[in-house]
Amino acid sequence: MYKYLTVCERLFREDIGAYSSYGIISVREEDATIVRKISDVSTERDFVMALAESFTEINLEPQRLLEAVRLAIDN
Repeated sequence: MYKYLTVCERLFREDIGAYSSYGIISVREEDATIVRKISDVSTERDFVMALAESFTEINLEPQRLLEAVRLAIDN
């Protein structure tokens, strides 16, 4: 089983400067190992938290995380 968590990151881009963004990590529940991380998903905290919660609920496989995030952003 995997749990998905939201992480806040402080990032920098030349065109906009410093900004805060949220990413998602997948954690293996048995041993708390971070399996996969996607940075800079969105600056909208609630959006990323909702994604993480839904991925945990459906027990998304970590190798599908990037695809799931891309689909969510496109919709």
